Amino acid sequence: MFGIGAIRIEEREVAHSHLRAFVPIIGFAVFLGAIVDQFTRNGAVGAALWVFGVAFVIGGRRRAIVVPTLAEVAGAAIALAGSAFIISERMGFAEMLAVASAWALVAPAVVHSITAQRREQILLAVTGGLALVVSLPSAINEVGLGAGIAMGAVVWVGGVLLIVAGMRSMIRTPVAA
Repeated sequence: MFGIGAIRIEEREVAHSHLRAFVPIIGFAVFLGAIVDQFTRNGAVGAALWVFGVAFVIGGRRRAIVVPTLAEVAGAAIALAGSAFIISERMGFAEMLAVASAWALVAPAVVHSITAQRREQILLAVTGGLALVVSLPSAINEVGLGAGIAMGAVVWVGGVLLIVAGMRSMIRTPVAA
């Protein structure tokens, strides 16, 4: 009985140490954004944050960081925040960057050939899905204004490709939390 209690305390301390590791990552991202903001405008701040966040996601995916899941989720949030800063300067490009980043986050959760642990699948799918909900409508609106039928065709073809991929079992089935 004493051993079980010690294991539970140790598990709780490990979880708290992982959360404590999250704070410096976000703090450094804020510091980086503030430093870049002193010398440039929002677009450069967003680009710096996006690169910093993507570096953490890649580091987590390659298991080069001690707590890879934390690095992936923190990096994803920072990259998406960077995209939001870029949107304030360059509408069309930044919205496409935000949508592409969101799809890249969703990919490990749905594509068979990309290996990911179950926890990572869920966290990245939720993060990427929320990013798609936020960024996709404005991107379609921005690009679709001048594109007309071409934009509708691209959205339609994308939907057909997702359906075909699902029918051929090229995507994972949803995981229950």
